[in-house]
Parts: sequence; structure tokens; C-alpha cells
Amino acid sequence: MKTIIEIARVQWLRFVYSPIFWLLFIVLLVQIGYELTANFGTYESATRKVGMLPLMTRYIYTILGSSAGVFIEFAKSLYLYIPLLTMGLFSAELASGSIRLIYSSPVSTLQLVVGKYLPMLFLALLMVVSLWIAVLPGFFMIQNLDIGAVLSASLGIFLLASAYASVGIFLSSLSSNQIVVAIASFVVLGLLNFIGGLFQTVPYLSELAFWLSMKDRSQDFILGLLKSHNLAYFLIIQILFLGLTVLNLTFYKKGTKYVNRIAGYALFMLITFLLGYISSFPSFRAYHDFTATQMMTIRESSQELMSELSNEELSVTAYANILDGNVYSALPRAVNADKRRFENYQRFKPNMTFKYVYFYDSVSNNPMIFKENEGLKLQEIARKIAASYGLDFGEVLRPSDIREIVDLSEEDNQYIRVVEHNGKSTFLRMFESFQHFPEEPQISAAIKSLLHGKVQVGFSIGHGERSFRSALAEDDYWEEFNARHQNKMSLVNLGFNLKSIQLTDLPTNEVDILMIADPKSEFDSLEISNILDYLDQGGSLFVTLEEDFPETLVPILSAIGIQTDRQLIEQNNPDLDKHFILAQFNESSELVPNTWVKEYDVKYKTPITMPGAIGIEHLESINGQYKAKEFLYASRTINSETVLTPVMLMLNREYGERTQRIIVAGDADFLSNREMNRRNVRNLNGRGLVPFLFHWLSNGEFPLDTAPKKGKDFGLFLAEEEGKTIGRLKLIYMGLLPGLLLVGGSVTLIRRKRR
Repeated sequence: MKTIIEIARVQWLRFVYSPIFWLLFIVLLVQIGYELTANFGTYESATRKVGMLPLMTRYIYTILGSSAGVFIEFAKSLYLYIPLLTMGLFSAELASGSIRLIYSSPVSTLQLVVGKYLPMLFLALLMVVSLWIAVLPGFFMIQNLDIGAVLSASLGIFLLASAYASVGIFLSSLSSNQIVVAIASFVVLGLLNFIGGLFQTVPYLSELAFWLSMKDRSQDFILGLLKSHNLAYFLIIQILFLGLTVLNLTFYKKGTKYVNRIAGYALFMLITFLLGYISSFPSFRAYHDFTATQMMTIRESSQELMSELSNEELSVTAYANILDGNVYSALPRAVNADKRRFENYQRFKPNMTFKYVYFYDSVSNNPMIFKENEGLKLQEIARKIAASYGLDFGEVLRPSDIREIVDLSEEDNQYIRVVEHNGKSTFLRMFESFQHFPEEPQISAAIKSLLHGKVQVGFSIGHGERSFRSALAEDDYWEEFNARHQNKMSLVNLGFNLKSIQLTDLPTNEVDILMIADPKSEFDSLEISNILDYLDQGGSLFVTLEEDFPETLVPILSAIGIQTDRQLIEQNNPDLDKHFILAQFNESSELVPNTWVKEYDVKYKTPITMPGAIGIEHLESINGQYKAKEFLYASRTINSETVLTPVMLMLNREYGERTQRIIVAGDADFLSNREMNRRNVRNLNGRGLVPFLFHWLSNGEFPLDTAPKKGKDFGLFLAEEEGKTIGRLKLIYMGLLPGLLLVGGSVTLIRRKRR
């Protein structure tokens, strides 16, 4: 041990007396200071406008994106620093010939390699300390700084730097030319970061290449999630390259034949790869979320669902139409990355399996592919596309073949996943939006529907009601209800099944929520009787009204204690029709959907737009069984006084072991396609309102509440004058600290030279 420590001490002094060491740490501090002040500056103006912002630890230090956190940006550039420090570890001895003197000493090769590696670990630790200097302002400027997240990020940087160092040591043992070693280090580190995208169409080799990839492994730590297989990866990578270094120097010392060298390298690599492969098995993985809000873990409601699943496997089969515009994530080269999107669920269900089935059929979301191949038959286009993707066309199913397995006609034959468990299955869709992939609300809804079934929503038909089927009809309810691939927060993607219902044959036991959306013609006596029977049996109801609703709806409204004067409310809003209503939440109601609607919109009272609404009220004298709460109201001025008129009521009553819930709205347009896409007035109609309403109507069954916990790390605490605090930070981190290092380095090097 003393020998190792002495070797480490000598190597450390070489670093300290090297100008490169001081120069790199000066550059490192300037970079950290730049990223820190840039991030603080980005959020300073926002803080002054809207007040203290939550999750500031994440925004300043660990977030991904265009304005990435300090730790993320540092990790990206770390590969530039390490090779310049490791390039001379062994190449200097090889160049000077002193390696022969070392070999003739009683120092073993293992002691030599470990002794050289320890200073690199200390350098990695110094880099983490440099980052913690940037964390110090966070303790003063961010309330309740998320220490756990910062510790996890620090561990990620340390492990990444250590792994880079092990690679550099090995390459340094291969050549006496330090420039060659540095260039080789850049190349190898680049390869280790991008190898995950190579050989992905080659069986077995794809798994090895994906495991070898360093990309995103340290990122998980920086984001706050420790994964045992990532920790094992970094340890195994260090063992691999340090072991190869020991073997290389031993072979060099003994003059081993090249054939034997290759065999030794291959055997050692095989053993380490096998260890890595075993450590990556889902059943061997362990996780720990260091973040204060557990944001890197699925919510408790989703975890409970996973615990309800039986021991049978949960299978996810991707049916990928190769003519679909979203098929790229299902191609062989992207399969391993695609599976990672479900890792948060596989964490709680290790026997989760994945399968990919390729087919071709007509599809409407990729018109360019047909335009570019005009005149070719569907099969000819598919054959051409399969060749460009590197797919064996013989393994791509024909339209007739895929239809025998699964009917995707209602899904426009688009790329879709089928989730199966215990003989039940459901669709999990891809989306034609900026975020193509299903997320926790959609995945958890699919899993829950397998366990408990979907909520059945019956739309009444036969009286000119609004429909959920048309995307083109501006008055219909397609956008937030049935936009299968266009809107991931559409009800059909959140655990609801929509169907049309004839009121003359209302199957009360097959409908959980009855939707009567703006009927235009009168109901007959049988339909009225069926609706009243449905209500008597505790069925939930959603009614949207216009001022000209049919007279035969009155007895149904009276049965739940609702009455209205049918008079359109008037508001005086600039540039808007007098009957165009900007409705607001009843702030005194505990029903304000903070979980579903962005806090910003609630705080600044973003309205719900209603192009014509009537006031409604609940009279206990008519029916006192129901408890009514005013959810939305319209404010208007009468005789210089502001009057609040309810335009949406939420009613409930206890029925047996459950709660019957009813919503009555004095407008039918607020759910329409037109209002969901309105641009001249910012509204809440399509920003979480509909999922909340149906969450309430379904007694919390669907959609699941998967909103992340609110962070408590608020910031920023800033000086009164804008830019003053950031200016001070720039002076310290980009001037004072690098200056002190420059002075310290200069004094050290000058004293060394004089001695």
C-alpha cells in the first residue's frame, strides 16, 4: 500500500507542476461561472415578473434542454479535459525509457497502474468540488435547495470523470507519443458515447453496443436517479480499462507474443462484458430517486397499479407501419432506446416484455411518402421503404396479414402499441405532436384499463346533439374527446371509451357517464323515462345547454333541481361580442383544478371561453338530495354592481357505496373543436379542463392524477437592482476565482523552476 501511495504522490506532484493542470482548472472555473450566471440570469427576469419559481435547483443545476443546468453542460465538455491530463501518465515513461527502470524495481504492474490512477480519482473529486463552489450561491438564493439532487449529480460527474480517466490511462500505455494518445482518447471517448447507435440491426451485437454506450448514463445521475446497472457500468468500465492497462504493461514487460496478447485481452473483455450484461437484467436492477419531489419516479397512483398486476408478464407489442411518419422509433436501430421509455414501469414490473411487428398499409399521416412515389403500388412503395430502413421485406406483414392479427382500421393503420396482461389488451398510441410518445398519464391509464376496465361514456344521439366523431365540424367535441393520435390528453387516451347511445334503449349498466350535448329536438316519453331511471339508479350525467334547448329537457333538469331563465348573459369585453363570455372558476370552491390546470393560468385567471351562455341555478326546494357547487361563473355589471352568475354547476349525492355526480353547463360551445383551437383569446378550454371534469365525474377513476409533486425549492433571492446579483456572481466566478488560480499556479510553477 505504501508503494501505491508513493507512486500516487509522485504522479500528483507531476500534475501540480504542470502548466496544463492549472490552465485546465482555470478554464473549468470560467466555464462553470459562465453556465451558472447564464442560468441565474435567464430566470432572474421571470422571477421579477411572476414571483418565486419552484424547482429552481433543477432549472439552475440539472435540467436538460436549450438552457441546460450547470452539471449537464459540464458533463458534455468533460471529455475535453480528461485526455489532456491522462495523455502523459505512461507515454512519458515510454518515451523516456524510464519504464524499463520501473520494471526492474520491485513494483508490480498492478501497483503501478493503481498508483497512477489514484491521482486521477482525486482530480475527478476536485472537479466535483469546483462544481460545488457553483452550488454555494444556491444555498443563499434558492429556498430549500434540493441537496439530494445535487449529490446525485455530483456522483454522476465523479463516475463519468473516473471512467474517462481509466480510458485515458489505458491509451497512454499504448503509445509513447502524447499527442497521439490525446487524439486517440478523444476518438475512443466519442465512440463510447455514440456506439449505442451502431450495430443496432445486428442481433446480440446490438445489445453489446447499447450496453457499452456511455451516453445518458451519467445524465440519469445528474437528473437525480441512481440506477444500479448504471453504477455497475461505470465500475465495470473502470475495471475493464485498468485491467487492460495491467495486461498491456505485463505483456510488454514479458515480451508476450501478439497472439497470446489478443487472447488475453479477449478473455478479460469477455468476462467484464458478461458481468455488465448480467447487471443490466431488469430483475437485478435497483433504483433510488434522490430528488425531493421524486420526479424521476412514476407517481404513487401508478406504482399502486403496478403492484396490482399479477405475476403474469406485462407485454408491449409495437405494430409499426413502415409507411407511418412516426415509425422511426420502432426501427431496429432504435429499439433499445425505445424500450428505455418504459424503464420507469419496468422498474416495478421486471417481467415486462417487448415485441416489434412490422407491416405496411395505407396511412394518412405521411402524405409525402405517397406523393414522392406517385404511380407506384402500395406494395412497391413498402418494398422501397423497407430497403431504405434496412428491413427484410419478407418479414414485413402485408395488409391482409396484419388484419388477421389486429384490426387497426379505426386507428388509420398508424404505428400503435398493444399492451396485454392476463388475456386482456388495450391500445397505447403514438401522437402527431411535438412529443410523439405516450407518457405517464397515457401508460398508466392503459394499465389501469387492463385491471379495472375503461370508463364508458355514452353520447346520446337522435336529437341533433354534438358528436365526438368529427374533427372537421367546428361545433363537435372531437378535439378533447376522440383525437386519438392528435391529442395525447384526449379522453380516449386517458382510460375512457366513447360510444353513441340511443336514449330509447339506454343500457344503464353499460354506461358510466351519460353525455347529453346540446340536443335540438324534443325527447319522447320513453326517452325521458329512461333518462330519469338512469338518474334514479345513480348514473353520472353531463349536460351542456344552449338557450334554445328542447322543452322536454326541463323535467330532467327539474329532477336534479336545476332551472334556468334561458336568457343569454351579456358581458362588456373589448373587441368581443356582448354575448361572448369569459367564465372564471369559483375561487371559493375547493374544486379549482390546480392539479390539472397550470398554476400560472389559475393565478392569472385565464378564462374559459363561452360564445353565448345562460345562467343556471340549483334550487333545493325542487330537489334537495343533490349538493350543488358553483364551478364556473360569469361576471356582469347590473346597475353599477358586479353580479356573478353561475354558468356551470357540479352536483353530487350519495348513492349506495358510491357518489353520483352530475355536471350541467349553460353553454355547449366551450367543449367544441372551435373553442379548443381558439387563438384570439387565451383560454383554458383545452388546457386540462376536460380531463379534470371527467376525473371528477368518474369519481377519480380516470384520468389518473399523475401530476408531479410541487417543488419547495423556490428562488431567486435577488438584489433590488436587476442584474446586480448576476454581475457580482460574474465577478467572483469568472474573474476572482480564476484569477486566484492563475496567481497560485504561477507562484507554484515559478518556485518549482527556481528549485
